[in-house]
Amino acid sequence: MTTIFSITAPIYFLIAVGFAAVRWGMLTKADTGRLGKFVICFALPALLFRTLSQRSFTKIFHVGYLAAYGGGRYWCSSRPFSSAACGKIMCCMGP
Repeated sequence: MTTIFSITAPIYFLIAVGFAAVRWGMLTKADTGRLGKFVICFALPALLFRTLSQRSFTKIFHVGYLAAYGGGRYWCSSRPFSSAACGKIMCCMGP
C-alpha cells in the first residue's frame, strides 16, 4: 500500500498545486493553455525519451504492441472518416 502511495502522491500533489494556483489567481486560463502545450510538446517527449533510453531494446520492443498499433492504424486509415471520433484517433496515432 505504501508503494502505491509513494508513486501516486507526487502526481496528486502536483494536481493540487495546479488547482490552488488557478484558484488563487496565480495562473490565468491562457497561462494554463501555454503550460499544457509546453508539457505535451516538450516535457512529455523528453520524459519518454529519457525513460526509454535507460531500458534495453528487448524490454521496449514488443511485437504484439506494434502489431496492434499498426493494425489499428491501418483499420482507421482504410475507413472513410464518417465520424469525428475516427478522425481524432488518426490525429492521436501520429503519421
